[in-house]
Amino acid sequence: MERQKPSSKPGNPRKRAKKSNIAKTALGEEPEKRGRNKSAPMKGEAAQRDLNVHVKTAKHREYGSTLWLKRQLNDPYVRKAKAEGYRSRAAYKLIELNEKFPILKPGARIVDLGCAPGGWLQVAVKAVGKKGRVIGIDYLNVPAVTGSEVLEMDFLDEGATDALKELLGGGADVVLSEMAAPTTVHKSTDH
Repeated sequence: MERQKPSSKPGNPRKRAKKSNIAKTALGEEPEKRGRNKSAPMKGEAAQRDLNVHVKTAKHREYGSTLWLKRQLNDPYVRKAKAEGYRSRAAYKLIELNEKFPILKPGARIVDLGCAPGGWLQVAVKAVGKKGRVIGIDYLNVPAVTGSEVLEMDFLDEGATDALKELLGGGADVVLSEMAAPTTVHKSTDH
């Protein structure tokens, strides 16, 4: 027995009538069409919201490293720091702190303990201006930041305090630090 194809006659209940959009907003306007907007790219903050960067797992990479890399590549502050020339996303932490609690004043003498990679030095130099002094100290090699001086030594060394005072020409007005001990990813060592 053969199946019959439905006919396309007006009386056929299977054929759907074309729906008309009678929905209106509270102001009587047609509602916006939903779905993906394919218009020109937006400017400003919204332009930075790109699609997520997908990270392939490498043969010798740990799963946690892959997750960290994905977070890093998709972080809007990392993108913003790179676009604005800051060395780290941590620069925005100091900018926000300074907006809420004005600690970096023009002409101030500032010390940054554990200054690598130098993002906070960059913010401090902008904030204190040409009359201020900004000194960074770290046992890691930090490339020079224009307008500041960097000491490559441990701040706990005996001569560190005297060296800082000499470069500052006295005591510090502000001491910044966002140090963390280096980790090894070995639970019993890092505790």
